[in-house]
This record gives sequence, C-alpha cells and structure tokens, in this order.
Amino acid sequence: MHPIRQLHNPSIDIYDENDRAIFIHSGNSRGRGIGPSFSYIYDHTHNSFYHIDQEVHKILGYQAEEVCKGGYCYFKSLIHPDDYVHVQQLTKRAWDIVKDCPMALQKNYSISIDFRVKHQCGSYVHVIHETTILAHNEQSNDTYSLFTCYDITHWQKTTPCVLNIYYQNNLLKRWSATQSNKIELLSFREKEIVREVCKGLTSAEIAKKLNLSTHTVSTHRKTILRKLNIKGTSALVHFAFQNQIF
Repeated sequence: MHPIRQLHNPSIDIYDENDRAIFIHSGNSRGRGIGPSFSYIYDHTHNSFYHIDQEVHKILGYQAEEVCKGGYCYFKSLIHPDDYVHVQQLTKRAWDIVKDCPMALQKNYSISIDFRVKHQCGSYVHVIHETTILAHNEQSNDTYSLFTCYDITHWQKTTPCVLNIYYQNNLLKRWSATQSNKIELLSFREKEIVREVCKGLTSAEIAKKLNLSTHTVSTHRKTILRKLNIKGTSALVHFAFQNQIF
C-alpha cells in the first residue's frame, strides 16, 4: 500500500488494496485560515481510517495511531454528549440532499458542521468538521471521504451544531440544531400538510386530496404554526423551503 502524498494539496493520489491508483480531487475545501486543523481520509469499503494527520495530536491531544486504531466509532465517542444527537440528525439531512444529486456532481459538495470534541486532557475543543466525497466505486457507493477538523475554540462560539452545505464553495443551505428540533416536532401527517401548503393548495383542497375534513386540516395547520412558533402561511412556506420539507 502506497502512502498518501501531499494531503493538504488539492490533488491527492491514493491506492486501493489492489495497488490501483485512484486520482481524487479535494479542491472543494473552504477552510484554510480558519484555525489549526487536521485531516483524515476514511475508507468506507473497509470501515476504517485510511490516513490521519499527526496534527491531530496538537489539536485533540491524541496520537494519530491511537485514533486510527480506535476507528470512526472511537472518534464519534469523543463528541460532546449534548451535541451528538444533533450532529447525527443534521448530517443525515445534509447527505440526503447530496445523495439525490447525480454521482458525478457529488464531489462538488462539502458539508460542514461545528460541534465539541473531547480533548485527551478532558476538556472540550470546538471544531468545524468538514466532509467531502473523494471517490466512488463501480456500484456508485462512496469509497473514500476527506474529513478536515478546524479548531475554532478561539471563536468562543456558544451555540454549537450549525450545519452548512456548500456547492463549489458557494453556500447552499444552512441549518441549526434548533431548526432540526422543530422539524422533529411535526408528525408525518403535519409534514404532509406542510408540503401541500407549499404547493399553494387551500385547506379545502388539501382536505379533498388527503381524504380529510376541512376542519381537520385547519386544526392541523394551527397546530403546525404553534409547534414551529411562526405566524402565517408565508412564514410556514419559508420555513419549509429552508428545511427541505417538500
């Protein structure tokens, strides 16, 4: 197995288990200059780290070999307990969007989310964790992803778990943990009604389409506005499009 060369350069050459060269491009990263960072490449096929920077020791206090041996589950166990569920929810939401795109375009996306990671000494480091797909196999499955962690503890940011999706370095979507929690408050039926509202249907039209009474639909709409703490149809439509409820 050949070593990875020039990890921080836009072009990275790695080799699979059969010693076949895979050329991957990681020029989508936006974070240079944010703060100290370390990168790692994850091998989805073998569910293990392909490589991790020695810089991880400067930021989190762990040796690269220690993190590699522990694997991705070990790294996830270091996430602050208050952030973990939000990270899972927001990351899934982002990847659902990326995976709906043609495979050839997926490498143009990057996903970043900030959360707290436990330092070897026991304190927590606030990081921005950025992900980019590097390579697919013939079955269209991810084979390698590049992850970069930037230390932003010096920002003194008090509200972790904000997710950003970028396409060729342009911001497409942004969600916070608060928004994600609000969405989870809605039932399947309420989300269904929100989608129909976004299509411009009236309560009577929605009732007919979903085989409900107009009164039931009106009640659902009032409940939705109360749960989301917003007022009016236009605000509801805006929230729905911001949070991909359509």
